[in-house]
Amino acid sequence: SQVYSVAFSPDGKRIVSGSDDRTIGIWSAETGDPVGEPLRGHAGGVWAIAYSPDGLYIASGGYDRVIRIWNAQSHAETRQSLNGHLEEIQAVAYSPDGSFIISGSRDRTIRVWNTYTGQAVGQPLRGHTDWVWSVMYSSDGRFILSSSRDFTIRVWDAKSYTLVGEPLRGHNDWVRCVSYSPDGLYIASASSDT
Repeated sequence: SQVYSVAFSPDGKRIVSGSDDRTIGIWSAETGDPVGEPLRGHAGGVWAIAYSPDGLYIASGGYDRVIRIWNAQSHAETRQSLNGHLEEIQAVAYSPDGSFIISGSRDRTIRVWNTYTGQAVGQPLRGHTDWVWSVMYSSDGRFILSSSRDFTIRVWDAKSYTLVGEPLRGHNDWVRCVSYSPDGLYIASASSDT
Protein backbone atom coordinates (compact mmCIF):
# COMPACT_ATOMS: atom_id res chain seq x y z
CA SER A 1 0.00 0.00 0.00
CA GLN A 2 1.03 3.65 0.11
CA VAL A 3 4.41 4.54 1.65
CA TYR A 4 4.14 7.55 3.96
CA SER A 5 7.60 7.96 5.44
CA VAL A 6 11.23 7.07 4.75
CA ALA A 7 14.56 7.59 6.51
CA PHE A 8 18.20 6.68 5.94
CA SER A 9 20.21 5.03 8.69
CA PRO A 10 23.01 7.33 9.95
CA ASP A 11 25.64 5.25 8.16
CA GLY A 12 23.67 5.39 4.90
CA LYS A 13 23.51 1.61 4.52
CA ARG A 14 19.81 1.10 5.24
CA ILE A 15 16.54 2.75 4.33
CA VAL A 16 13.50 2.31 6.54
CA SER A 17 9.95 2.97 5.34
CA GLY A 18 6.51 3.24 6.93
CA SER A 19 3.46 2.13 4.96
CA ASP A 20 -0.31 2.25 5.06
CA ASP A 21 -0.22 -1.57 5.15
CA ARG A 22 0.77 -1.27 8.86
CA THR A 23 4.34 -2.48 8.28
CA ILE A 24 7.83 -1.04 8.43
CA GLY A 25 10.23 -2.12 5.71
CA ILE A 26 14.01 -2.14 6.02
CA TRP A 27 15.97 -2.03 2.77
CA SER A 28 19.58 -2.19 1.64
CA ALA A 29 20.47 1.26 0.29
CA GLU A 30 23.06 -0.36 -1.98
CA THR A 31 20.94 -3.07 -3.61
CA GLY A 32 17.36 -1.99 -2.86
CA ASP A 33 16.59 -5.45 -1.50
CA PRO A 34 14.54 -5.99 1.68
CA VAL A 35 16.54 -6.75 4.83
CA GLY A 36 14.61 -9.40 6.74
CA GLU A 37 10.86 -9.44 7.15
CA PRO A 38 8.77 -6.27 7.55
CA LEU A 39 8.30 -5.10 11.16
CA ARG A 40 4.76 -5.66 12.35
CA GLY A 41 3.03 -4.34 15.43
CA HIS A 42 1.14 -1.19 14.49
CA ALA A 43 -2.64 -1.41 14.28
CA GLY A 44 -2.82 1.13 11.45
CA GLY A 45 -0.79 2.95 8.83
CA VAL A 46 2.77 3.96 9.78
CA TRP A 47 3.01 7.66 8.98
CA ALA A 48 6.21 8.61 10.78
CA ILE A 49 9.62 6.94 11.03
CA ALA A 50 13.08 7.89 12.32
CA TYR A 51 16.44 6.29 13.04
CA SER A 52 18.22 7.10 16.30
CA PRO A 53 21.49 9.03 15.76
CA ASP A 54 23.57 5.96 16.70
CA GLY A 55 21.63 3.83 14.22
CA LEU A 56 20.65 1.27 16.87
CA TYR A 57 16.93 2.03 17.05
CA ILE A 58 13.99 2.93 14.87
CA ALA A 59 11.01 4.93 16.14
CA SER A 60 7.67 4.71 14.36
CA GLY A 61 4.22 6.20 14.80
CA GLY A 62 0.95 6.53 12.97
CA TYR A 63 -2.73 5.83 12.88
CA ASP A 64 -2.88 3.81 16.11
CA ARG A 65 -1.57 6.80 18.17
CA VAL A 66 1.35 4.73 19.47
CA ILE A 67 5.10 5.26 19.09
CA ARG A 68 6.97 1.97 18.89
CA ILE A 69 10.73 1.53 19.31
CA TRP A 70 12.51 -1.22 17.37
CA ASN A 71 16.01 -2.68 17.54
CA ALA A 72 17.49 -1.87 14.14
CA GLN A 73 19.66 -5.01 14.14
CA SER A 74 17.35 -7.71 15.54
CA HIS A 75 14.17 -6.02 14.23
CA ALA A 76 12.45 -6.77 17.55
CA GLU A 77 10.33 -4.25 19.43
CA THR A 78 12.59 -3.22 22.28
CA ARG A 79 10.56 -1.63 25.02
CA GLN A 80 7.14 -0.50 26.08
CA SER A 81 5.43 1.62 23.46
CA LEU A 82 5.03 5.37 24.03
CA ASN A 83 1.40 6.30 24.61
CA GLY A 84 -0.17 9.67 25.25
CA HIS A 85 -1.36 11.28 22.03
CA LEU A 86 -5.12 11.45 21.65
CA GLU A 87 -5.11 11.27 17.85
CA GLU A 88 -2.94 9.95 15.03
CA ILE A 89 0.81 10.61 15.04
CA GLN A 90 2.08 12.45 11.98
CA ALA A 91 5.78 12.88 12.81
CA VAL A 92 8.59 11.57 15.01
CA ALA A 93 12.22 12.68 15.38
CA TYR A 94 15.19 11.99 17.65
CA SER A 95 17.24 14.65 19.40
CA PRO A 96 20.84 14.85 18.09
CA ASP A 97 22.18 13.07 21.20
CA GLY A 98 19.48 10.39 21.07
CA SER A 99 18.16 11.20 24.56
CA PHE A 100 14.73 12.34 23.43
CA ILE A 101 12.07 11.61 20.85
CA ILE A 102 9.61 14.28 19.78
CA SER A 103 6.28 13.52 18.16
CA GLY A 104 3.66 15.61 16.42
CA SER A 105 0.02 14.60 16.23
CA ARG A 106 -3.39 15.40 14.84
CA ASP A 107 -4.31 16.23 18.44
CA ARG A 108 -2.48 19.56 17.80
CA THR A 109 0.28 18.83 20.31
CA ILE A 110 3.96 17.97 20.32
CA ARG A 111 5.22 15.57 22.95
CA VAL A 112 8.74 14.97 24.21
CA TRP A 113 9.78 11.49 25.38
CA ASN A 114 12.78 10.30 27.34
CA THR A 115 14.32 7.47 25.30
CA TYR A 116 15.84 5.82 28.39
CA THR A 117 12.71 5.68 30.53
CA GLY A 118 10.03 5.78 27.84
CA GLN A 119 8.22 8.46 29.84
CA ALA A 120 6.79 11.74 28.59
CA VAL A 121 8.83 14.79 29.57
CA GLY A 122 6.72 17.61 31.00
CA GLN A 123 3.46 18.70 29.45
CA PRO A 124 2.58 18.53 25.75
CA LEU A 125 3.72 21.54 23.73
CA ARG A 126 0.62 23.48 22.77
CA GLY A 127 0.30 26.36 20.34
CA HIS A 128 -0.75 24.99 16.98
CA THR A 129 -4.46 25.21 16.28
CA ASP A 130 -4.61 22.26 13.88
CA TRP A 131 -2.75 19.01 13.09
CA VAL A 132 1.02 19.02 13.57
CA TRP A 133 2.48 17.70 10.31
CA SER A 134 6.22 17.64 11.01
CA VAL A 135 8.75 18.06 13.80
CA MET A 136 12.52 18.12 14.02
CA TYR A 137 15.41 19.23 16.22
CA SER A 138 18.06 21.74 15.22
CA SER A 139 21.47 20.13 14.74
CA ASP A 140 22.73 21.55 18.05
CA GLY A 141 19.63 20.29 19.90
CA ARG A 142 18.68 23.76 21.15
CA PHE A 143 15.45 24.15 19.22
CA ILE A 144 12.45 22.15 18.07
CA LEU A 145 10.78 23.04 14.80
CA SER A 146 7.18 22.19 13.93
CA SER A 147 4.76 22.80 11.09
CA SER A 148 1.00 22.51 11.00
CA ARG A 149 -2.23 22.42 9.09
CA ASP A 150 -2.83 25.85 10.69
CA PHE A 151 -0.53 27.34 7.97
CA THR A 152 2.23 28.18 10.49
CA ILE A 153 5.71 27.07 11.53
CA ARG A 154 6.72 27.32 15.16
CA VAL A 155 10.09 27.28 16.90
CA TRP A 156 10.36 25.97 20.46
CA ASP A 157 13.13 26.13 23.03
CA ALA A 158 14.19 22.50 23.55
CA LYS A 159 15.08 23.06 27.22
CA SER A 160 12.15 25.16 28.50
CA TYR A 161 9.65 23.87 25.88
CA THR A 162 8.39 27.41 25.32
CA LEU A 163 7.74 29.18 22.03
CA VAL A 164 10.57 31.25 20.58
CA GLY A 165 9.19 34.44 19.02
CA GLU A 166 6.06 34.57 16.92
CA PRO A 167 4.85 31.79 14.60
CA LEU A 168 6.35 31.98 11.11
CA ARG A 169 3.63 32.90 8.64
CA GLY A 170 3.62 33.15 4.87
CA HIS A 171 2.09 29.96 3.51
CA ASN A 172 -1.54 30.01 2.43
CA ASP A 173 -2.26 26.35 3.11
CA TRP A 174 -1.11 23.41 5.25
CA VAL A 175 2.63 23.39 5.95
CA ARG A 176 3.46 19.75 5.30
CA CYS A 177 7.16 19.63 6.17
CA VAL A 178 10.01 21.70 7.54
CA SER A 179 13.75 21.27 7.80
CA TYR A 180 16.70 23.12 9.33
CA SER A 181 19.86 23.79 7.36
CA PRO A 182 22.84 21.91 8.89
CA ASP A 183 24.22 25.14 10.41
CA GLY A 184 20.83 25.96 11.97
CA LEU A 185 20.62 29.38 10.33
CA TYR A 186 17.82 28.67 7.88
CA ILE A 187 14.48 26.87 7.75
CA ALA A 188 12.98 25.37 4.60
CA SER A 189 9.25 24.68 4.44
CA ALA A 190 6.90 23.06 1.96
CA SER A 191 3.15 23.52 1.75
CA SER A 192 -0.03 22.45 0.01
CA ASP A 193 -0.08 26.01 -1.40
CA THR A 194 2.41 24.65 -4.01
